[in-house]
Amino acid sequence: YRLKKTVYPPQPKPPKCDDSCTMVPHSDNGGPGGREVAHNHSASFAECCGLCKANKQCSAFVWGPFDVTKPESAENPLTCFQLTTVSELTRVEERSFGCVR
Repeated sequence: YRLKKTVYPPQPKPPKCDDSCTMVPHSDNGGPGGREVAHNHSASFAECCGLCKANKQCSAFVWGPFDVTKPESAENPLTCFQLTTVSELTRVEERSFGCVR
């Protein structure tokens, strides 16, 4: 009997940050830094990008359900987490990462 080796998907890499708000799907802040400066309900990734661009302290953001362990609902809305710089990402199926500066 041989155990199968588990192969995990690679961790996502942060994109080059600019005004285009490139989306990195299935990603969340995974490293030191990336202090949250604000969070707001946000219906879309594009809306979250706009919120981050409007906040001078925000250079990166994560968009997705407030609590990733529960399905999206009125009690667990889609949320825009506005962050300072982010150096590392981690794979989280329910969230997407973007950056503006």
